[in-house]
Order: sequence, then structure tokens, then C-alpha cells
Amino acid sequence: MDDMTRREAIRLTMAAGLAAVSDPIADGAERVDDHVEGLREQPDSPPAGPADEDDLVCVIITN
Repeated sequence: MDDMTRREAIRLTMAAGLAAVSDPIADGAERVDDHVEGLREQPDSPPAGPADEDDLVCVIITN
């Protein structure tokens, strides 16, 4: 196998870094989707009150 060029090494490093950041974000988004779906399936849920720590959601908005 040929030695990796500097450019290829940089691309590989950047891809690994992006995957390390995006996987937890995607997992969090899936958990939020599951939570929202669960709320939709509970039409007789009690009225809204103060949020428990488990119910708090962080929303990140980027340009």
C-alpha cells in the first residue's frame, strides 16, 4: 500500500473529527424525536407544569 499523502491524512483526520462531533448530536436528536413521539402518543397527559431536569431540552441554532 502506498504511503498516505499529507492531504489525504488531513482529510482523514477532519472526517474522523466530524464523525466524533456529529454522532453524539445525531444520537441526541434521535432521543428528542423519540421523546416528542412519546408525547404525541399521550393525548390525556396532565397539564404542563414546571419541567423536571429530565424534561429539559437544549436547542442549538446555527447559521
